[in-house]
Amino acid sequence: MHTKIINAHIITLNNEDEIHKNGSVVFENDLIVEVNSNNESKLVCDYVIDAKNKVLLPGFVNTHTHTPMTLLRGYAEDYSLEEWLQRIWPIEKKLTRADIVLGSELAMIEMLLNGITTFSDLYIHIDAIAEKVSESGMRAVLARSVIEDPNNQENSRAKLNEAVRNVRELRNSANGRIQMALSPHSIYTCSGDYLIKILEEAKLLGAQIQIHLAESLREYDYAQANFGLSPVKYLDSLGYFEHDVLVVHGVQVDEEDIEILASKNINLSHNPTSNLKLGNGIAPISQYLNKGINVGLGTDGAASNNRLDILAEIRMTTLLHKGITKDPTTINAVKGLKMGTINGAKALMHEDKIGSIESGKKADFILLDMDKPNLLPNNDIIANIVYSATAANITNVFIDGKEIMRNKEILTIDVERTTEMITKILNKMYN
Repeated sequence: MHTKIINAHIITLNNEDEIHKNGSVVFENDLIVEVNSNNESKLVCDYVIDAKNKVLLPGFVNTHTHTPMTLLRGYAEDYSLEEWLQRIWPIEKKLTRADIVLGSELAMIEMLLNGITTFSDLYIHIDAIAEKVSESGMRAVLARSVIEDPNNQENSRAKLNEAVRNVRELRNSANGRIQMALSPHSIYTCSGDYLIKILEEAKLLGAQIQIHLAESLREYDYAQANFGLSPVKYLDSLGYFEHDVLVVHGVQVDEEDIEILASKNINLSHNPTSNLKLGNGIAPISQYLNKGINVGLGTDGAASNNRLDILAEIRMTTLLHKGITKDPTTINAVKGLKMGTINGAKALMHEDKIGSIESGKKADFILLDMDKPNLLPNNDIIANIVYSATAANITNVFIDGKEIMRNKEILTIDVERTTEMITKILNKMYN
């Protein structure tokens, strides 16, 4: 079935950064087959959607989150990362599989309302989360987050075995919308031997590794005290950067660290709001970009952000790094928007499928209503999206060619039931 969207202001974010002011997009089932600068098409279309006064752009890509942590939003506020973890980990142990399912469902509702079509999730009970991804219609990269138990190696092996099993069983599920990764939590929760075992499994599976790295000064000091190396150099010494790795955070780094990441073509997930809120500092993104390192954006979990909103992260990133460098051209609006779309897709090894509006790519896109006071006048469409738009302007979400949200109504999740169930969970958790 061919569907055509007409009268759209199309931001393609392709290699030429083409913009079509009154264009059309035709997709057949899950794939885009035409992108036109006008409303004409030689194809006979079964369904036509008029997007007058709306912008069509790629769906946002959230390169790092922990979806069930919506349940912990507002639970441990205004602490350092290490103090925050000591408060978060005990209550996380209370979460049942059913709790995690509902927490992840709540996160997916929030992300869809915010125009996020693809996300990367690191947590436990990944198979249960995968079921909700499948039902929601979203696209995801999932990984069972692994923390070594130094007092119980059998338990540590069981965690890794579960993570490996998840990759084998869930990869390419949900019509290919679910892909899998391996995720050692960090260098301070996994020993060198354990990290090497995870790397070996990742190589055998051909799976990406995602790891929190160089997030805080305390982590940096830990690496120096225990290994005589920075976190980046330590992970490099284990051979990690000979594999495909997504470094999450990369805040506390030096020039040599940046050179290593650049020379090994490592991708980075920048989580500015979480980094700021936990007092961890600000990643040197302008230096990463100058070295050719690909940077996508992440929200981190709702317990440390407290929002799952990539559009907000785009705005934060552009403004923050202009201020740090005292250079308003450091990350302009186009670069910022790409970090939240095509760069994020590349960070998750999805750039051949999503992140731009092009023939042959998946029909993953959003519609944004520009006929609103906060987006008028329309002198610069991309600047308006980056600096002026909010999630309230997003009206429709398409993933794999299916309309997942129409006129702000999510069609795949019973939002009212989910919010009612969340209230019951919270009463049990905190009382």
